[in-house]
Amino acid sequence: FLPGFDFHVLVFTYYNDRNEVTAVDVQYDQLSFFLHCFGLAQLHAWFVEQVMTPLTIVWAKAYHNSGLVNPFTFMLQLVLFPVLLMYYWGIL
Repeated sequence: FLPGFDFHVLVFTYYNDRNEVTAVDVQYDQLSFFLHCFGLAQLHAWFVEQVMTPLTIVWAKAYHNSGLVNPFTFMLQLVLFPVLLMYYWGIL
């Protein structure tokens, strides 16, 4: 009853020192499957395209224009932004 959908499969192949295959691990894209089963795949795709991508582009341009582009400031903002947002929303 669900329409067909695209999903990704990751195949990890492990080798020993003699280049012999020792193990194979297959992992499926669980998020796409979950969203598809609940009928939310199109909503998720729209949200990422129309909301998340423009916000990310604005953030990336502001970060680049700040002149503070280095690994420390990048990690700092990844921690501080959610904390400040939760404080603003009254969660903290």
